[in-house]
Amino acid sequence: RRTYLMVNHKIQLVKDRSRIIFVIALVAKLTVFALVIWRFGAAVSYTDTDARQYLTAGLNFFQHGVFSASSTAPFVPIMFRTPLYSIVLAILHGISAHWWPVFVWLLQDGVMALVAVFMYRELNNYTNERRAFYATLFFAVEPYGLLNGNIATPESLFTACIIVASFLFLRYYRLRNVKTLIWSAIFLSLAILIKPIAQFLPLLTLAGIAMFIRPRRLSIKHGLIFVSVCLLVLAPWLTRNLITFNRLDISSLPSYNLYFYNAAAVVAAQQHIGTATAQTLLLQQATRDTGHTKQDDYFDPKFGPYLRSAALTIIVPHWWLYTRIHLLSLLPFFLNDGYQKLYPLFGITLHNTTSVTLLAAQGQWREITTYVFGRGGLTVFLFSLGKLIWLVVYIGIIVRLRQHWRNKNRAVIPVIIMCFCLIIYFAVLTGPVAAAPYRLPVQSFIFSLLFI
Repeated sequence: RRTYLMVNHKIQLVKDRSRIIFVIALVAKLTVFALVIWRFGAAVSYTDTDARQYLTAGLNFFQHGVFSASSTAPFVPIMFRTPLYSIVLAILHGISAHWWPVFVWLLQDGVMALVAVFMYRELNNYTNERRAFYATLFFAVEPYGLLNGNIATPESLFTACIIVASFLFLRYYRLRNVKTLIWSAIFLSLAILIKPIAQFLPLLTLAGIAMFIRPRRLSIKHGLIFVSVCLLVLAPWLTRNLITFNRLDISSLPSYNLYFYNAAAVVAAQQHIGTATAQTLLLQQATRDTGHTKQDDYFDPKFGPYLRSAALTIIVPHWWLYTRIHLLSLLPFFLNDGYQKLYPLFGITLHNTTSVTLLAAQGQWREITTYVFGRGGLTVFLFSLGKLIWLVVYIGIIVRLRQHWRNKNRAVIPVIIMCFCLIIYFAVLTGPVAAAPYRLPVQSFIFSLLFI
């Protein structure tokens, strides 16, 4: 009877804490929502620069049957964006052509509050209730995450799908429940349809099934089920790309980024020039080779083979320089706070968009000194504050992992492995474009490592 009472007490405690987390998360997000409306008024202009492009593609899909970013006819099909976020924006735009960003923010805030509750309940299976509560609470009220939910950008819904898919996979690993694996595959596929950076995560999941599920026959069976579900969800988009572009790909964006960002970073470091200048040089080279003068033209998937070949021609002979740049890019991924976008809500303008690590790779030391220290005391303080906060978080993770090692705590090993794999995946694939928004999908896993 005593055991029964203890179990009931924990169940009730988890239910109560779930309500607390939901309320705190929602209130925090709606507070930022109110600040955005207050600062920017009825114009509702506080949206991501890509939001209009996402919206246009969605509207064209419903109105003209073509997934295109063209604002006027002819509506040229695109493949560098994946369709799901555009469809969501277009549906909400159909409710109100003026207030659609508000509906987007409210949707994102509500979804992320529910996901926080889901994360808390799942973490309870691997650590004590108090640690699960604090891990989730820190994730739910992290300032940049709060702000991002109130910008029309796909990161929030993408993050929600990644979190749900990942913790469902952990649940599948713990219970060997095929239904849970199917739902994990569905949410992971939805994440891919929101942002193509997730397109290689099914391979990571398959590796996990092959390594940790026994007997072998069961791992093969479950792996085939997982792949089948992913293909079923992605099939309409893949079929469209095959028919329209003769490409069986999720997106043309990886080839574009490889040339105009990764190869450009190598050129910039070699010639000690800025990234924008390096991109201009590469565009000039591409123009000579293809005859197309606009950088946006190279989003077209027909240029994919050229962009990959040209990028690798630059990167491969200088692989060590590229590796150093890639390693340096991990610093902004882990330390950039993104709070410069939050400060305008309080009347503080902080232009903090330059990548100091890329400047270091390019040898522009004077520019680094001017950028960091030449903008006044308040700017230097704010520039350093967020990075210091995240540095403390990572030190705390190291301390916590050492405690697990000493205590030989095997229960948390699956969580640790999953968190590390996902964090490394996004850090590596983000590469030279690393910034705070690209860390959002793994912040839940960072705080999980800190507290479990």
